[in-house]
Amino acid sequence: MQRLSRTLLQLNLATRKHHDAVDAPWLDLMVPSVDQRQYIEHLIKIYGFEAPLDSALRYTPGLCTMIDLRARTRTGLLAQDLMRLGMSASQITALPQRFMAFHDACDALGWMYVVERTALRHGGVLRYLVE
Repeated sequence: MQRLSRTLLQLNLATRKHHDAVDAPWLDLMVPSVDQRQYIEHLIKIYGFEAPLDSALRYTPGLCTMIDLRARTRTGLLAQDLMRLGMSASQITALPQRFMAFHDACDALGWMYVVERTALRHGGVLRYLVE
């Protein structure tokens, strides 16, 4: 079994209180009664969070020297999914968005860690919805 780095372990412990809240919406999709409308509503909520998150990360001083922000951005992929599911580009840009700026790169990395954890859920949710 691969050992977690000390930094990842510290991040995991420091952000643990947020994990359930971030994981819950994805896990809620893994029920037999889920339908396309619920999935679209979920993607809309995720887009409304991740679009401003991506912007806040880009504007955090010094963060781009620590991590490749371009490689972790999913906002465009979420928008493409929503368009494939029937939304227009103008509807997507009108979606409510809410987020705040980060105090510093450490604050941003903590938020990024919690959000990136959900990427591990995507595969399981996809497999469940496709079956």
